[in-house]
Amino acid sequence: MECAFGMTAPFKEPWALPTSLHIDNPRWSFTSSGAINLWVALEDVTPQNGCMYYLPGTHLEATLGLDVATAGSPGIGDIFQAYPQWRDREPIPVDLRA
Repeated sequence: MECAFGMTAPFKEPWALPTSLHIDNPRWSFTSSGAINLWVALEDVTPQNGCMYYLPGTHLEATLGLDVATAGSPGIGDIFQAYPQWRDREPIPVDLRA
């Protein structure tokens, strides 16, 4: 079993420029479909102050090794070029308490 650890600390003000819809795995140095990414809120986040959203079921369809340029960066809707079937999915907000 391979074990790797990395940490980043992106700080984002409420209602700052939005982060594009993206797939995390191609953005990291992991090559395993068993890799995980963890996000911890340092203060409460809600749709009113800019919480994270996800598209349900996409974790079962995403392809590892997808080029970062087609994995949702840089345009907010670019992910749909690689996965047009996701266009009709309703984004789910992730309310988190710090």
